[in-house]
Amino acid sequence: MASSSPARAGGSLEEDLAYYKAQYEQLESELQDFQQSSKELEAELEKDIEASEKRERQLKEKVEGLGYEVNEWQLLLMILGD
Repeated sequence: MASSSPARAGGSLEEDLAYYKAQYEQLESELQDFQQSSKELEAELEKDIEASEKRERQLKEKVEGLGYEVNEWQLLLMILGD
């Protein structure tokens, strides 16, 4: 973890400025890396959500179709049972 103060006490104003500038640039770079990885993760999660929603629709359609089939079998059993 980076220190929040210059490496040595009593440094010149220019040294302090250079230190803080380097800290700023490091943090800016880390922020950009984080933002990029966040965008990539978001895109991956959106793909996963879309795939899950598609699978859910397919399964609901299958359930509906099987429900009709169950009704047909029940009707057939009632007819044959009479």
